[in-house]
Amino acid sequence: MADVPSFVPPPPAPPLGPPPEPVAKVGFIERLGPRADRRPEPRLGVTMAAAGAALAVVGAIALGGDRLAGSSGAKGSQYPGLAISLIVVVLGAALTAVHRNGPLAAAGVAASATALVPLAFFLTYSDTPSLSGSPISFGTILLLSSVGWTLGYLVGPGRGHAFFLGAALLGSWLWVLEVTEHVFSFPTQLIFGFFSTASFGDVGSSSSPFGTLGNGPSPETIGVYTLVFAGAYLVAAGMLDRRDHRGVATPFTFAGVITLIEGISLFADDLKQAGTGFAFLVAGLGLAYLGATAGRRLTNWVGGILVFGGTTAIVAEPFDTITSFAIAEMAAGAAVVVAAHIIATTLHEPAEVDPVLSRFYSAGSVQPSGPPPPPAGSVLG
Repeated sequence: MADVPSFVPPPPAPPLGPPPEPVAKVGFIERLGPRADRRPEPRLGVTMAAAGAALAVVGAIALGGDRLAGSSGAKGSQYPGLAISLIVVVLGAALTAVHRNGPLAAAGVAASATALVPLAFFLTYSDTPSLSGSPISFGTILLLSSVGWTLGYLVGPGRGHAFFLGAALLGSWLWVLEVTEHVFSFPTQLIFGFFSTASFGDVGSSSSPFGTLGNGPSPETIGVYTLVFAGAYLVAAGMLDRRDHRGVATPFTFAGVITLIEGISLFADDLKQAGTGFAFLVAGLGLAYLGATAGRRLTNWVGGILVFGGTTAIVAEPFDTITSFAIAEMAAGAAVVVAAHIIATTLHEPAEVDPVLSRFYSAGSVQPSGPPPPPAGSVLG
């Protein structure tokens, strides 16, 4: 009888397959698609299609407004305009769902985004008989439009299109101004109240719409709110640019530039000419720096224009003759050129022919660590 071994080794384990691929976590901004990181290049067909969509929306608004006004003494109706605006929004969304890029996609985005405002208008319109009431609820219109634009940017077929986000940012700013200072409803109620007043003798009475309107919007308060929005938008744009989410940063930059200029302008009466000029000068330097370091051409150019305009306002105030102003303006221009040369050479700003973003560092330091800056192409403009 053959000997039985005291230990029988187990059979060899089957070979293991390749390790599973790690699941990459997709962040919130990455879910928006490639448009979050890269701005689309300018295209002739896209621009023409967007303009054509805007023409169609204007026609729809005119047709709906004509039905709202009525004819031959007959009372108008808001429902034709509501139906037409809704059809334009639905058709625009359908175009964007079928064509994700190209002229038809641009037309769909432009149509659905711009038609949201008349849709909200016809939806909320109420021909109230009250003397002090206005048939237009600007706060509700702006709120509904801003919510719609935000949803259009985050979800749906138009997800990631910067037009939606830019409209939502500006709409949110205007909505805050309306609910706090009534920048749209005050003049509208004034007009409606004037034409609905029985006689000029009733203007001072408590039943008159002029007696219930109160004080008008405060430019200083509007300016404070506007500058707060400008600061928040521009800070967000800078942070997004540094994280290479340049597509998302573009509408923030656009809205920030508009609100910054408008906010400073609202303080012109308080700051006077020289103070307003200095504010625009500082704002221009900031925008020029932001545009250079983020590769945004238009922002950079707007900054230069504000530097020119602000400096000119400062120089022009103390002089009352053309000759004295001309000499001072030339001297100021030479000073700005010298200052620009000193800054660029001392802080080692790259030459404009180098395809990189501007960076500034002193002679005793080195370039910041990390990956090299991305090229400054039209995609960032």
